[in-house]
Amino acid sequence: MELNYLDSGGLDDSRWRAVLGIDSAYTYSPTYARVLREFDRPRFLPVVMIEAGYEFEQNIPSVSKGTPDILRRQAYWSVLSGATGQIYGNHYIWPFANGWEDHLDTPGAADMAYFAKVFESHKWYTLVPDQTHRYVTAGYGTFTSTGNVGSSDYVTTAASPDGSLLMSYLPSGGTITLDVSRLRSHAGARWYDPSDGRYVRARAILPRTGTTNLTAPGKNSGGDPDWLLVVTAG
Repeated sequence: MELNYLDSGGLDDSRWRAVLGIDSAYTYSPTYARVLREFDRPRFLPVVMIEAGYEFEQNIPSVSKGTPDILRRQAYWSVLSGATGQIYGNHYIWPFANGWEDHLDTPGAADMAYFAKVFESHKWYTLVPDQTHRYVTAGYGTFTSTGNVGSSDYVTTAASPDGSLLMSYLPSGGTITLDVSRLRSHAGARWYDPSDGRYVRARAILPRTGTTNLTAPGKNSGGDPDWLLVVTAG
């Protein structure tokens, strides 16, 4: 169920709690803020990012236009903030607008396939959002619940409780500091390009104690700065 436009959660109105089986996050602001708000509710329901910006669409002048990099931010931010999934939208498809047949195989749709690929190849459902920055201790940008999606540099990180998997999405690239002592031993790190689904090695084997700095490779194959760090152990 969607409630208020432009930002809401399905549980904002408690009268619906008894009949809902899943919570819905709805926002045109940075998606991590709304998803974390739903994730942190005392009476939690699994939450899905049901609606954010659509490809080729700009709902109001103050929100970011639905370009591929914006769609990726919304998707990766959501799942790494505790969402069980998210829905992609396309300006031409949902109303079957003129020319919709030519907008099926679009860059944004292709990026959603890469998004699904990387999470389905790992135990993403074990990930818990790193809200207090115990894993990524520096370089995580600024948290904001308002403003354009494209203006936020906030890094969302989630890790499995046993330290065997960590994923961190850097929307603006840059360098983060990782506390490797919280990971299981013999952890390795790779960068995942969210615009073409390929990996670049970040560090074959991470140190086993202390902290280490990891820097995103620069522009991805789509010409944007965003990368996903994937750390696996064992």
